[in-house]
Amino acid sequence: DLELGFSELGLDSLGSVELRNKLQSGYDLKLSSTIIFDYSNISSLADYLLKIMFNEIEHDIDIDNDLNQINNLTEAEAESLLIEELKYFNF
Repeated sequence: DLELGFSELGLDSLGSVELRNKLQSGYDLKLSSTIIFDYSNISSLADYLLKIMFNEIEHDIDIDNDLNQINNLTEAEAESLLIEELKYFNF
């Protein structure tokens, strides 16, 4: 089922990182570390990847800006973001 979520298919956090890394290297793309959460099933991820591969949407990631934002988080903000991300894994 293409609409079934990755977490429902048994994909864990390590698996999501591995999937993202394989997509990046296999298609020579720069992808967000949260791509598997942002596009949480095969259908939505495939649609997104097709769009960026055919330049229909911007896909460049400003890593320096992302790191600056992360480094400027308070401990409470970082904890809140982590808890939100962990919800996808049914902990």
